[in-house]
Amino acid sequence: PEHAALIAPYAGRYFAAMETIWAAGNGRMPTLITEMLFPHAAASAALLEQIGDFLAAAPRWPALARVLAERADIVRRALLSRALPG
Repeated sequence: PEHAALIAPYAGRYFAAMETIWAAGNGRMPTLITEMLFPHAAASAALLEQIGDFLAAAPRWPALARVLAERADIVRRALLSRALPG
């Protein structure tokens, strides 16, 4: 989370790259890339909105939608844990 401000601007590029990766890839590789490159450190309400906008903008590969739904869950949990009294 300490690098969120550095990573947040790249989230848009992440979603743009997913189109190319999924169109060109096959097998398990697009899923692995989607999981590994996800900007977890930029967890925020804005990132959740970007995920929702990306998924709603056009039909997506079912596996891509599943991975992003899982990542949205991770972001939600991160936001909830940050909100807990420390």
